[in-house]
Amino acid sequence: MDKVAIGLMISGAALCSIAFVGSGMMMNPIPGVVVFTLGFLVMAGGLIAYLDKDIVKAWRYKEPYIWLLGVNRNYLEKLPNWSERKA
Repeated sequence: MDKVAIGLMISGAALCSIAFVGSGMMMNPIPGVVVFTLGFLVMAGGLIAYLDKDIVKAWRYKEPYIWLLGVNRNYLEKLPNWSERKA
């Protein structure tokens, strides 16, 4: 997911740069403004996707267990079963 978000941010920055450079060469500035706006929206979407991460919170703690919110079930299945371990 991070690669997609970074790709969107780079693509958006490239569109903004192309629009900025290209608008000086055109007689009509409207296409440049449209491309710049599109690039800005793509870049903002990439930034939002990059910053939108799952936040894990411990919402309950009772010895010896911790209840977590925001954890992906696939991640939890990879963790060892601590109840089977001897201290």
